[in-house]
Amino acid sequence: SELRQLLPFVDPQRWLADTTGSVYTIYAWTYPYTAPLLALWPTLAYGAWNETAANLPWLGAALALGFGFYGQARLWGVAPLTALVFTWLLLSLPLLDTHVALAGYADLWLATVFGLAVIALFQWARDGDRRQGWLALLLALACPSIKLEGAVWLLLFIPALLAARLRGWWLLGLMGLALVLALGWWLAGGVMFSIPGLGEFRLM
Repeated sequence: SELRQLLPFVDPQRWLADTTGSVYTIYAWTYPYTAPLLALWPTLAYGAWNETAANLPWLGAALALGFGFYGQARLWGVAPLTALVFTWLLLSLPLLDTHVALAGYADLWLATVFGLAVIALFQWARDGDRRQGWLALLLALACPSIKLEGAVWLLLFIPALLAARLRGWWLLGLMGLALVLALGWWLAGGVMFSIPGLGEFRLM
């Protein structure tokens, strides 16, 4: 249904032996292997394919997000009870819990990695802690390895970094330049460009 045409059945032996991707019947086969490998790893320890074992890493991702959020909140100076309450609010988000229950999608991993990268960036911008800066950089660079769209999220760190480092007239000048460019794009009728692996983008 995704390709909108009937396709021949491919037996497991041929599917495993093919290295071109020609026997894949979904568009997402070009995505990074991170999420499938995360599901495969615990099943290898189990010794056979097991849905429960394959889903365990997604529970671990949610726990990592919760522990990371709580720890960074405490490091920021938030009281233990307040940090605990907001950690509970974060982990009780219905969409997040849905991705934990229906494990297999990479969105939870991308949200965890990107979210913790942003928090580390805030910590670095506040007190200049190099450990937080390196943590933010490593987590941000991991985004494209989780989903192709992670490259777009990675690019968001550039304006955030400039805003954190620039002060006074430099920051105002950069904001003014961005507004002028946006106005120029709008007057020109928009700009269209394509990013390999992600598709075509139109800025209108």
